[in-house]
Amino acid sequence: MRTRWLSAIVVLACLSTAEGGDKEVSVTVGPNVQVSQQRADIPHTEVILAADPSDANRLLAGSMLRYESAGGHHCVGYLSTDGGKSWKLVLEPARSKPPLEHYGADPAVAFGRNGAAYFGLLVGAKPTDIARSMVLRSSDGGMA
Repeated sequence: MRTRWLSAIVVLACLSTAEGGDKEVSVTVGPNVQVSQQRADIPHTEVILAADPSDANRLLAGSMLRYESAGGHHCVGYLSTDGGKSWKLVLEPARSKPPLEHYGADPAVAFGRNGAAYFGLLVGAKPTDIARSMVLRSSDGGMA
């Protein structure tokens, strides 16, 4: 009986915090903006987006680039600091010196509580050789 009451209390607590309390939240939809403008000539797949929980104007997007001629995929990261009105390419591990990946897949993005930006991906030497996962952290929230 005690377990049932505890379960009921936990459920009620979750429901009351899920309501958002007294804070009213609204969503405003603006015009369409091409996030991938700096790599518009390359098809993008597996697009994912994260919003900074402490600043809704900061958005981080991750995507795979599909290079038809080279037969490979790479991952990229884009950042917006104005709520999605404009975007900047901030991460392309395949083009870093030295390259951080030769084949990248399955991007994941997130913001930490301290404002740090995180970008995760699977990497390997070729599509059939995804050998490890990689997580990159930007302490300045993805700015550099």
